[in-house]
Amino acid sequence: MEKASLWVDTKLKNLNEVRELFLANKDNQRSHENAGTYTDFDVKQKIKEDQSIVINGQNWLFNKFDYSYLYKSNDDLIDPQETSGYVVAFSNGDEVRYFINYFSQNAQVSLQLLLNNLNKATHIESKPVIVKEGFFLWLFQKYYNGDAEFQISNSSDSNNSVSNTSSNLNINSILAVKGDTSDQITSINASGDQISNYVSVLSFLLESSKLYKLGLRISYDSHKTIEFTIDKPRKNNVVSVDISKYEGVLSAESMDSKISKLLIIVNLVIFPKLIQMYMEDETWNQQEMEMFFDGLSQDITSKIATLLKGVKDKVALDNSQTSLDV
Repeated sequence: MEKASLWVDTKLKNLNEVRELFLANKDNQRSHENAGTYTDFDVKQKIKEDQSIVINGQNWLFNKFDYSYLYKSNDDLIDPQETSGYVVAFSNGDEVRYFINYFSQNAQVSLQLLLNNLNKATHIESKPVIVKEGFFLWLFQKYYNGDAEFQISNSSDSNNSVSNTSSNLNINSILAVKGDTSDQITSINASGDQISNYVSVLSFLLESSKLYKLGLRISYDSHKTIEFTIDKPRKNNVVSVDISKYEGVLSAESMDSKISKLLIIVNLVIFPKLIQMYMEDETWNQQEMEMFFDGLSQDITSKIATLLKGVKDKVALDNSQTSLDV
């Protein structure tokens, strides 16, 4: 799973500025607490030529950089600690953004080190995505009710003319669910291709709609299969993309290019569009939610009856075989 946080650069404007700073020889840099030193920097550009991708009608150039460095404590009894990871830097010529496979303070420190900006006024700001808890239930019921095919508009502006096209986005499967009740006594953490048929999952939704993790398998435009998980471990959402399960137009591309493009597509196109459709869905209200739960209760009753019949049939078969053996 590729998991990355999004950051915005309030100073740099283009990818060449980023590349120059990332690949420059770096002096040792002291930690904020002056308790140690960051040293032995190694940064490599992974895509030979910058590539481009269109996001909401804008053309962005991007590249991927792998990095590593050591942190050496002033205490000689503590072994040096290595940090390694990657940054996908992308720019539209007016601003620069970064995906880095670290979060919170670790991500900011690594970016500042790569930009030779540690212990200075930072020009790196986090760009978190925050959605309401009801978003997860809305997504689940869309799939469960067979209403998970969306039209995603793609607007572009070129040569002073505006064109609008659309792409299909289908939720083909729910792969993971995690949540707990309001008293946090009961929780659920389930995964699998047929998860929406699990009685335990459906029963949990009846007791509480408090979900904070949902795994999806979708198809979008020329991307046949994209699997990603939306998780909310704290107040911000984290999106993890399973590159190994991808099928589509990017399959033949290098791993570095594929990782870069899928992080951008899922985080900046698909996820925001799903949030937008949730916010604009005026049909999803208290009455619709109650109807969804009524339907769930009926489905659970039917599934339990089927399970009980299967158990009784098995017991009857076992008893008949026992009689024959005697």
